[in-house]
Amino acid sequence: MTTQCLLSGGNFPAESIAEAKTELAAIPAGVFSELMVRSTPFRSFVLQDYSKLLSGMFSIVDEVSFATLEQKLARRLLADADDAGYVSKTHQQLASDVNSVREVVSRHLGEWERSGWVANHRGRVEIRDRAALASLKMA
Repeated sequence: MTTQCLLSGGNFPAESIAEAKTELAAIPAGVFSELMVRSTPFRSFVLQDYSKLLSGMFSIVDEVSFATLEQKLARRLLADADDAGYVSKTHQQLASDVNSVREVVSRHLGEWERSGWVANHRGRVEIRDRAALASLKMA
């Protein structure tokens, strides 16, 4: 957001909190503008970094907007699983994570259990076939 504000001449409408020791450098807007005009390496660095950030943002928007519920649920299970393949969440918690309702999530998990991909336990889901879930994640 700071880059966007510096490029557009706007104000920075957010704040952040460092959770670990952090070193920061501040460049006044005038110096930033001058460096963008006069320094090809600086300009290239800023535009490449900004391009990476935009690409990441578009990926998130795509995931949120266009991924199916099955894909979102598969991604969530794979992301939340511990090393043994267990996700310690209820169907209701998973439904909240993927912006759905428990009944729909339970139906998908039941289908995946019949296929041997997961095993449903009280308060947790065991992943038995990571590759099958990953294939949904990539679809």
